[in-house]
Amino acid sequence: MKVAFLIVRQNFYRIFGPLIDEALRRGWFVECWHDINQPSSGFKGYLFPSPEAVPVFAHGHPVVKTYHGPATLEKELKAEDFDVVVSIFPPLFYLGHEPDRQGAPWVCMQDVSDIFLNGGPEGLLSCAVIAVYSDWWLNKGLHFFKERGWLLPQDSRIEAIRLRTVFTGMPELDQRQHIDPKEVRRRWGIPKGQPVVVYLPFPGAWDSFWVRYLFREPNRFRQSFRMLQHRRFDQWLWVWRGLNEARVVRALRTFCDRNQAYLIVKSRRKTRIPKEVAAVADRCLYDESYYPATILEVLSIANVCVNFYSAAVLEAAAWSVPSLCIRLPEVEYCDGNEECRARLAHFFNDKEGESFQFQGVSSVVGIEEMVERFPKEKLASFRIDPQAQRAYLHRFAGGGDELSSARALQVLERVAREKKTPIHVAGGAA
Repeated sequence: MKVAFLIVRQNFYRIFGPLIDEALRRGWFVECWHDINQPSSGFKGYLFPSPEAVPVFAHGHPVVKTYHGPATLEKELKAEDFDVVVSIFPPLFYLGHEPDRQGAPWVCMQDVSDIFLNGGPEGLLSCAVIAVYSDWWLNKGLHFFKERGWLLPQDSRIEAIRLRTVFTGMPELDQRQHIDPKEVRRRWGIPKGQPVVVYLPFPGAWDSFWVRYLFREPNRFRQSFRMLQHRRFDQWLWVWRGLNEARVVRALRTFCDRNQAYLIVKSRRKTRIPKEVAAVADRCLYDESYYPATILEVLSIANVCVNFYSAAVLEAAAWSVPSLCIRLPEVEYCDGNEECRARLAHFFNDKEGESFQFQGVSSVVGIEEMVERFPKEKLASFRIDPQAQRAYLHRFAGGGDELSSARALQVLERVAREKKTPIHVAGGAA
């Protein structure tokens, strides 16, 4: 088997790492194609896919090649005889059109909700096969397309997408077998047995007035000035109550002191850790590695994870770590942006039985409640219910059994063998 993995950003190794390692273990010929046409500076410059920054794998070394964006990718891929191409974004993103069906088939891997948000129905249909965690995600994504008006109820593309879909589980979670929590504690100097609270800072993906001038602003005088300057008197309660990220983190610090817990703040470089957040943390971390992923190392030693609707809730559940998700106020956060509201309502919400609100695994709390009540809580009140955890991982991660990479590689073999969309195996587990 000869397989090409398309690396647009360095953090793609968080998802591809376990697949590459398993392929190397099986003796496959693996190439990693890095798009060096990506920016090496600016907002996401830190994710530039440098050919010199390939992770160390347990079972060998892939061949690393480079390409210069869509203009050269298709031509260079055709120059080599691959059995299959593996990507995270759909082919439409890379090529601007569907790939030649006579060439190597493309298998697109799920990255939480992004697979549905970044390509829409046509993006998915440009893949030969779509590998998703579980049927819950497929149904959720199709429902989102219908809500947005991108698919009609009787649209023939619904069945076409289902026929291209296989359920493999979440390969990213397989790398847990390479992480030793004791070694992680030793490396970061955290005493054995000391509880660990992990905080994932406010991401602020949407740059609304509330995000920029109220929640991220710790100074009430500056908050008031901006409110007056922009005549946003509808926001005065946030200023009056002093509800901002600085207050949230002080509540976290009080909780940690009350429970003798160590506070780790883990972020990504595009979301810089504010100085008032860093000031109360015991350790601040950005991504030190993508394989093994730093977030999985952090969660391997955690007792509770506090976040703002972060996809890390899935990784936390796999490590038996309960999550506390802080609710984003939809009106203020989105500030009239309909795309933002649609995404929040569908994928990032507090409905019971969804990924952020699931009794016994994860719960959602409002900002005011977080500030007022959380400091008085006991750490012992946050624990995973094993039965709920099994149900959660089955629903959202396809089981979390560390066999997802093996299932995904079975799909690659079948696709390569047929050289066409494997309709008779799609729509079910690999």
